[in-house]
Amino acid sequence: MKPNQGDSVTTLSGYSTCFDALSFYICLAHSQRQKTFASIPQNYGVKKLSDQQLATHESDLARHARSVCQKYKIDRDTLYKFLVFLLDLQSTYQKEERTKLANGLESDIIYLTQLICGITGQTSSEIEESLGKCVTIWTRRQFRYLDKALLVEDSAHDVFTYFLPKYNKDFPRDALTSQDIVRLEQFLRDKGLFLINYAIFDIQEILNNPRPFTKTSFYIAVRNLTTGFECCLRELGMLAKHRPIRSDTLHTLISTVFVEWATAFQKEHQAKKCNSGGDDVWYIDDVYTDPKLNNTLKNFLIAYCGRNLLAHKYSIEDDLHYDVYHRVYLATIFALFYSWKYALNKTWV
Repeated sequence: MKPNQGDSVTTLSGYSTCFDALSFYICLAHSQRQKTFASIPQNYGVKKLSDQQLATHESDLARHARSVCQKYKIDRDTLYKFLVFLLDLQSTYQKEERTKLANGLESDIIYLTQLICGITGQTSSEIEESLGKCVTIWTRRQFRYLDKALLVEDSAHDVFTYFLPKYNKDFPRDALTSQDIVRLEQFLRDKGLFLINYAIFDIQEILNNPRPFTKTSFYIAVRNLTTGFECCLRELGMLAKHRPIRSDTLHTLISTVFVEWATAFQKEHQAKKCNSGGDDVWYIDDVYTDPKLNNTLKNFLIAYCGRNLLAHKYSIEDDLHYDVYHRVYLATIFALFYSWKYALNKTWV
């Protein structure tokens, strides 16, 4: 779609010098990237910078940023005003459903952010803080979510916050605080367990914005969540003090991490397995509807069997999509919360 005559792209709204400077900087940044990676050998088809090489590359970009601003006589305040202008323009294009123009501006905004970082020494988070003092919360969020990882993490945080009151009601003796959740999120970040955040984000996108192949997408997302939970529990188990932890499967992890109720878990698991004839769907339904099971056993049995079901059986039948997968989703979140509280109580973290 071409811009309309007289709109902000064709008139430049008084920012022609800023547009010229940004274009020149983008050319320099591309050239620098090619130069930096030219001498880096490939490893499995990927070129990766060392910490020192990355620091040198960022230093070179900052040098280019300073030279561009000096050449075009542009200061920090002007660049911030230009940033707000581009964010507003992108928002306008998004509202008008002019998708190609909006996406093109996003790339420019990212380079402009890099330019501001280069001349100010600020991080993108610090730029966001500065922006927050002069723009609406929606514009600040628009800028923040240029980093898609932050969008994913914030989405997971919203889900954790939403489910926390229900978890605390079901587990009053193992309740979590909002600060505990923040520490859990940092733990996931430190251990590289982004899969959990991404799975939750993907589930919310699927539920709120139906897409082609919704059922298959939901199956994959819940499967990823159960995988992420197993990885998280394994990381927690590795921190157990003076206790040998078997970590080959989720079943052995649960049985050796939670020694206080491991015997009860194994007993109920065998009973449900026998009752269901080895059918994981019947197993989950039996656990879910059993009034005698406490919340701890119920959620861990469903999370465990859900992990097994999703790893070994693919189905998009309605009873699975609308009942079983949703039960596994919530049970896995609650099992994650309980595991984190358990680790906190044991001072493993």
